[in-house]
Amino acid sequence: MLQKHGQKTNTPKVQYRTEMLKQKIKDKTVVVAVLGLGHVGYPMSSLFAKNGFQTIGYDISSKRLSDINQGKVISELTSILPNDETHKQKTLSEIANNLKISNKEEILKSADVFVVDVPTPLKENETPNLLFLTKTCKTITKFLRKETLVIVESTIYPGATEEIVKPLLEESGLHAGDDFYLSFSPERIDPGNKKWSLEKIPKIVGGINKESVDVASSLFSQIVEKVVPVSSLQVAEATKMLENIFRSVNIALVNDLSKFFEKMGIDTWETVAAASTKPFGFLPHYPGPGVGGHCIPKDPFYLLYKARKMGTNLEFIEEAACINRNMPLYVVHIAEETLNTCNKNVRESSFAVLGVTYKKDVLDIRRTPSKTVITELRKVSKNVMAFDPLTDETFGAKTGSLEETIKGKDCIILLVNHSYFRENSIEDKINELAPNCCLIDTRNFIDSSKLKKSIIYRCLGKPLKSG
Repeated sequence: MLQKHGQKTNTPKVQYRTEMLKQKIKDKTVVVAVLGLGHVGYPMSSLFAKNGFQTIGYDISSKRLSDINQGKVISELTSILPNDETHKQKTLSEIANNLKISNKEEILKSADVFVVDVPTPLKENETPNLLFLTKTCKTITKFLRKETLVIVESTIYPGATEEIVKPLLEESGLHAGDDFYLSFSPERIDPGNKKWSLEKIPKIVGGINKESVDVASSLFSQIVEKVVPVSSLQVAEATKMLENIFRSVNIALVNDLSKFFEKMGIDTWETVAAASTKPFGFLPHYPGPGVGGHCIPKDPFYLLYKARKMGTNLEFIEEAACINRNMPLYVVHIAEETLNTCNKNVRESSFAVLGVTYKKDVLDIRRTPSKTVITELRKVSKNVMAFDPLTDETFGAKTGSLEETIKGKDCIILLVNHSYFRENSIEDKINELAPNCCLIDTRNFIDSSKLKKSIIYRCLGKPLKSG
């Protein structure tokens, strides 16, 4: 009979097998396969390799593998690489020696551990798209052996590991908890965050049974500073939901307040800074053009999907997601409103959009609010240009150099506060190339004191004022 999580196994044979695998992990003689080498899987596989594990990186995308081999996405390893150049090169050499990547399934034959880091996006109707996850599970099934460990890190709704992953893996003829170990450990990577490296972020670990938690915890304790075991798979899955929905609803709160504060003549940014001086009970969040990336825009809808299946409504979470989703439209609205103060018609105006990725200094355009802003602008104007120092993607807008994008534009909208713009003196360039523009700053990034008085400056969350 399959052991339920929380029950202690007294079978000496099971205990012996578990201790043997934990010893192999300690000795680093297990082979770890990471399936999915995206923004999470690539750093995770590199972290295992950095710590001396023979690591397999598997991804079905030839282009992704080519980009990794050519060093085009090395910036994604910021969270695990030392700052010192000498130590950085040494670490990269260690990773290269221990990490073998491929899109051929056969490479998985030698794996003792399977770590699943594939995307779990949304369908157009905002319900979970688990196609990558189910296909990956079927791939693992071909190579699953007794005493192997499967860890899911991809974000899923509470219950999905047992409802979806477990039955697929058991098509191998092996049983989770009896023949192989099954764990869920949510990814917590924060792209571009140099303060919180991957090793320093505590790792949540849940499992189908106590042995699965023990083995997965033993593995992660080799590569991160702190492991936090929890009582079940569902608690681990729900933890990921809570973390990102917490951010979603707080961002929505400040976005909603910023619109109201603008009308009252209150500076939202100053207000948040003042509230942040309270040493307890407050965590600052800031207004912006919308949320993007692989978590915050998606996770609320995964939980909403599960709630609806259970006949439950989560109205507060749904409303917060809706507020954030509509922020790009509000940005377009204030651009039009600001142009009107200059007696300029939006349909006859030219636009420059600065920043396309979803986040500062991170090459990731998944669910970026910039896409919606550009799409809406192109509906009303034939002259829309976009520039981002990290990507050539402009979602249909024309592109050129930073200078070409800015030159002569009626309205400039800064959507992402890339360091590149500061390093290239963005205020000076706007003064020189678009001295009579309307400037919409969605990140409180521009130093308005440096702008010419002929420029109409509008910051999201601040009252409208000139120069």
